[in-house]
Amino acid sequence: MNLLHLKYVVEVEKSKSISKAADNLHMGQPNLSRGIRELEDSIGITIFNRSSRGITVTEKGEEFILYAKAILDQVDYVESFYRKDNEGQQTFSISVVRSSYIMQAFAEFSKDFDLKKEIKLRYKESNSENTMNDIIKGDFNLGIIRYSEKYSNYFEVFLKEKGLISNEILDFTSFILVNKKSSLAKMKKIRKSDLKEKIEIVYGDFYIPNMHITEIKKRIVKNNLKQNIQVFDRASCFELLEKNVETYFCSSPLNPEELEKYQLIQLQIEGDDEVFKDVLISRSTYRFSLIDKNFLNCLTNTAREIKKKISN
Repeated sequence: MNLLHLKYVVEVEKSKSISKAADNLHMGQPNLSRGIRELEDSIGITIFNRSSRGITVTEKGEEFILYAKAILDQVDYVESFYRKDNEGQQTFSISVVRSSYIMQAFAEFSKDFDLKKEIKLRYKESNSENTMNDIIKGDFNLGIIRYSEKYSNYFEVFLKEKGLISNEILDFTSFILVNKKSSLAKMKKIRKSDLKEKIEIVYGDFYIPNMHITEIKKRIVKNNLKQNIQVFDRASCFELLEKNVETYFCSSPLNPEELEKYQLIQLQIEGDDEVFKDVLISRSTYRFSLIDKNFLNCLTNTAREIKKKISN
């Protein structure tokens, strides 16, 4: 077994195809296939099942590829640490759920870089499922996912199975965001029945790892109101709230400055005590850089300030 063999299996798993992986690795398909067979023979397991339909990863293969990625991560880290042409390079990557306070923390964090040196920052907003996949595949170093506390066990087991570690950043009960001109904004208490004739803006992220599809469908039906608009980015959400006073959105807490900027009010639903968690994830083998730690300081401070303001 050598590092090239590890790179081979990781690329094949990523490409889902021997031929595509061979192209990406700039080598012949027969040589790639031979290298993978040599690796399988040397470690005594089958990593890929081959068929006329293509390849699939075996259960043992999935486990092996996690270790292979971890080893390659460590090699990349050592190489980048000592590589002269990377000296002074400032790099950071994070994949997160859509959230205003996380973006606020990232914006503050982005101010603290030396403009005389190379800066490479990557920030991606998506949903929890895509974020976890981004970290598992090694496309991003850090991730932030969100889930309801009642589904904690599903997520915690999944993260452990995939070799990821997690640390809670923020827990909260969701708020209802409405336009200041909305009839809901004048109410002292909001009940779920008050929302029946309003339009909910949703991201439509109902994914729960390891939960059977029938249970997920039940959850979708339970949470799905007749009037809803699905969007896929925060900008669209805020635009709708600003232009359509009949809409509302369930959100993590916003700071007063952002509420004022978009002319919004945040209210809590009476009797709704469901707790959500925002959790930082990374590969268990990943070593946090000083830049990573600086971001986490900004994130922690932002989360703390928001909780303080909404509790007053």
